[in-house]
Amino acid sequence: VPLVMHHPTKARYFYDLAVRLVPVEHRNEIHSVSQILTMVALVAAGRGVAFVPESARLLGGGGVSYLRLAGASTDVVELHAIWARGARSPVLGRLLQVLRLKAR
Repeated sequence: VPLVMHHPTKARYFYDLAVRLVPVEHRNEIHSVSQILTMVALVAAGRGVAFVPESARLLGGGGVSYLRLAGASTDVVELHAIWARGARSPVLGRLLQVLRLKAR
């Protein structure tokens, strides 16, 4: 089966996750991309299969079917807030207060 894979350096997190969950034969890899939307579009065009986070369903991407992988954890993707060091915005200050309250 042709595979559309996450790029091993530009999309390292998802690449590592996919190869941990599924025994991937790289000789079947036909595309290596860094964007999930690109993966969905390539699959919709009939170029192969891909492993994407569940949130990819929200992208629309008609013409593809989704199947949850057995044994895959539902909380493996972590999000982090980042901002420019030294930023002094009052909005940033308020956002950080809200995020710290939710993190408790």
